[in-house]
Amino acid sequence: MRGTRWTLWSLIVGLQLVTAALAGTGCSDAANTSHEPGVVRQAECLSCHESDLKAVLSPPHDTLPTTCQDCHTESQWIPAASTAIHTPLPASCVTCHENDPQPETIFHTQVFEPECASCHRNYPGWAPADFLHAPVPGSCNECHSDLRPTTPSHQSAAGLGDCARCHIVDDWAVTDVAALHAPLPASCKTCHQSEPRQSTIFHTQVVEPECASCHRSYPDWTQVDFLHEPVPGTCNACHSNLRPATPTHQSAAGLGDCAGCHVVNDWKLADPKTLHTPLPAACIGCHGNEPRSSNPFHAQTYDPECATCHHSYPDWTPATFAHLPKPTRCYDCHESQRPTTSTHPAAGDCLGCHATSAWLPATGGTHPESAFPIQSGAHSRYRNDCAACHNASLGSPVMGDNADCVGCHDGEHARAEMDARHREQRDYPTGSAPPNFCLDCHADGRN
Repeated sequence: MRGTRWTLWSLIVGLQLVTAALAGTGCSDAANTSHEPGVVRQAECLSCHESDLKAVLSPPHDTLPTTCQDCHTESQWIPAASTAIHTPLPASCVTCHENDPQPETIFHTQVFEPECASCHRNYPGWAPADFLHAPVPGSCNECHSDLRPTTPSHQSAAGLGDCARCHIVDDWAVTDVAALHAPLPASCKTCHQSEPRQSTIFHTQVVEPECASCHRSYPDWTQVDFLHEPVPGTCNACHSNLRPATPTHQSAAGLGDCAGCHVVNDWKLADPKTLHTPLPAACIGCHGNEPRSSNPFHAQTYDPECATCHHSYPDWTPATFAHLPKPTRCYDCHESQRPTTSTHPAAGDCLGCHATSAWLPATGGTHPESAFPIQSGAHSRYRNDCAACHNASLGSPVMGDNADCVGCHDGEHARAEMDARHREQRDYPTGSAPPNFCLDCHADGRN
């Protein structure tokens, strides 16, 4: 626009000079009309206006053809007919327009190519222009240094280099990132050192600056393989805030370093053998704060060491409760388990009849004298020999279930003899019967 105004102004000045010259030479003598037929028109313009021609600077006319009428008309001297001026189109614009001011666009202020036709090719509008970088310049910075973006990638050490290291001249707005990474650089931080990391734990707690240490699946980088190579000496340096709140992890041993229990190659262990190889001497080192099972052995037993009862690793079942050291009273723990049968008194300790080495059958304790006296009477001679009457292979001694009357009473009390004597007794068994069937009638051992 500025060039157009300057050209127009030059032409106006030139016209005024021409008009003044004509007035000075008498060209307007005939009825106020200049260049009347047969007088001035028969002569060339330069015969009167040579100095005027040289005075026009935009464009400079001293190099133009001297036939003014090729571009100008008497009826409208200014502006000149541009179509006529550019027919045929000159090979170079600078022949006429070298001194014209250029528009203040980036292409004109930073590009030093003097030939307009290098970019402008569509006459007469000349727009849009086609800037082909032909030949390709050796450096973009020569023209575009003030256009570098402020993003971290462009302000890094590599990004401050020449634009052509990353961008393709034929397609400046690169959409294929592979073009920037072919071949794949040995280091990412050369270009991306200043870029902000993602907010994941791996990026906020890991101080490894090289992306390729974990990211290996170019171009999406999504398959990450964090190998801990080399294996760090302690996990707490990065993962202290990730310790689970479970009792195992909050115990005295669990507050140590993670690698004491976990294996780096498979952090979520499915086989606890890895944690117990070799088997620790005590369970409570790690499991002291864990809740116990709700069965009676765990609810009533106060031994804190699991290995006192559990010996069969890795499933720990069945457990062997050996009562070591031997307790002085059973009912401190087992009062709720006292049977309600007639042979079990409402008070007294279990050890009066039962032994911890073999709870059943009961081998000691006070015999139920009111039911079957052995302290006096015919059976008193056996009061210190339980096995004389009770056969452990026949079952429990409770209610005399394992009493072997027939095995002891032979001779006159032989079965055949007893069957003959009780022939008239109602409900007397006539066939096979347990060896203690006598108690059905002789519950106290008497007649």
